[in-house]
Amino acid sequence: MQATPKARRRKVVFKGDDFDALVGPLGLDTQEKQATDLGVDPGNYSRIRSGGGVSAIFMLRFHAKYPHVRVGQYFAEEDR
Repeated sequence: MQATPKARRRKVVFKGDDFDALVGPLGLDTQEKQATDLGVDPGNYSRIRSGGGVSAIFMLRFHAKYPHVRVGQYFAEEDR
């Protein structure tokens, strides 16, 4: 019997440095301010900024706050 290859798992990550460049001029120069602006928990935001996977809720909040920004510019897929 032949082994079935495991499917690679992917996760979505946040490009925090790119986001900093977008919101820094708005005075959102700390992670705490950015989390508040997006309406997310600062601890969860810190996890996301550290490379943790992004939830669909986070992406929806991002898109709701910045509807005219291309979402793909601030999120990327990575292998787990």
